[in-house]
Amino acid sequence: MGDAEYSLEQEKMLELYGKILQQYERHVAQMNGNEIRLLRETRRIRTARRPGMAAQLRGLQERTAKQVARDEERERRLEAQLQLRLRRLRDLGIELSESELRLRFGLAPGFDADAEEARQMSIERQLELARAAEVSQAEALLAAQSQLGALAGEKARLQQQAEAERTRLMHDVESERARIAELERLRDEERLAAERAKALLVSDFDAEREALLERLREAERLLNEKLARDLAHNQAMQQAVTGERLEKSLFKRGINTKIQDVDELREAIVNNQSRISDLFREWDADGNGTVDLQEFTRALIAVGLPADPKAAEALFREFDVDGSGNVEYKEYLRYSLREMLQRSAARVMDLLHKLDPTGRGAVDLPDFIKGVKQMGYDASDEDLTMLFNEWDSNKSGLLEFKELNAQMRRTGGSKGPSLTKQAAQLISRTKKNMITSAVTAGAVAGFSTVASAAGVVIVESVASPSQAC
Repeated sequence: MGDAEYSLEQEKMLELYGKILQQYERHVAQMNGNEIRLLRETRRIRTARRPGMAAQLRGLQERTAKQVARDEERERRLEAQLQLRLRRLRDLGIELSESELRLRFGLAPGFDADAEEARQMSIERQLELARAAEVSQAEALLAAQSQLGALAGEKARLQQQAEAERTRLMHDVESERARIAELERLRDEERLAAERAKALLVSDFDAEREALLERLREAERLLNEKLARDLAHNQAMQQAVTGERLEKSLFKRGINTKIQDVDELREAIVNNQSRISDLFREWDADGNGTVDLQEFTRALIAVGLPADPKAAEALFREFDVDGSGNVEYKEYLRYSLREMLQRSAARVMDLLHKLDPTGRGAVDLPDFIKGVKQMGYDASDEDLTMLFNEWDSNKSGLLEFKELNAQMRRTGGSKGPSLTKQAAQLISRTKKNMITSAVTAGAVAGFSTVASAAGVVIVESVASPSQAC
């Protein structure tokens, strides 16, 4: 049957069927487009891997499910309408196939149900794979979140441990600081106590030392005064009577005053050093600066020191260092002056220190001569100059205190008699001088000497020459 042969009712039914069929095709195309957009959006979200990807996928799937439900509902309605219109067409006697009807309305020929089903299955499979991937990603995300939670817990635990350790260390530091402060306080207290004790000890020591030095100076002053008086008295007696006349006078009176002991003779020579030095120069006729044993013995008698020949010879041998049988004047001078300096070594060093205000530890020649003469030793500048040059071992023009100490300690290894021993010797010597003076001059009323050394007082008294004898 051709198109022109259709009745008006048939034409209307065909036109209505065509419209419904076109709507159905557009709906199917729209559904396919929605599925394609869904797949693209899902692929884009998974590829981006941005934060909140799972939430975006869930939102997209929810929208897609709602859209698919609406599309399927509309598809069912359109299919129902098409079936209804197709049955009407059959009832009106139009026996056209579905493909012919599609061609009549300009649509794609035929509808391949198998292909459509395969396409739907492919889409569903892709959706299933997408859902599986989404589930896998969600599980991985949950695992990562769980791991992050565990790491956060571990981090919190480590932070707590670190905070506890820091608190403990701060407490230890504070304790150590407190201990150090306490130690410093104790050290300061000990230092202050030590300084106070030192100050007390120094003050006590200084006071005792000053008192002792004052007593020593006073004792030495008394001794020097007595020595000076005795020396003046002896010199006056020696000038009045020569050695030969004195010896004869003593012999006539039956008194033997010869010095028997070498030490006593040495002491007497030192005390008469100035007079013996003058005789040395007088008897040095040839000017060679030496005297022999006979001249030496005559010198002793001339100054009022008649000695036992053995004692005189023994002392002469001490002076004769080189064993030549002659004593050089400088040998005698060196010996006698060293002996004198040794007796008051402490006073000598104290005086020389006062003459050394710069603290260089040495004195020059003028200061040396000045110091020796201030000590009461009657020696010429020439003799002292000779002795200074000999003792100045390094020829520096300065006599160092250590050099002077070394020279004063050379005689017999002794440091010189103590102040108490000097007092005892002075008393003994004064007794003998008093006896000699009594025999030659006629009488002596009495004698008294007091020597104080380091708190020791010595007193000797002679009422008359008869008592002394």
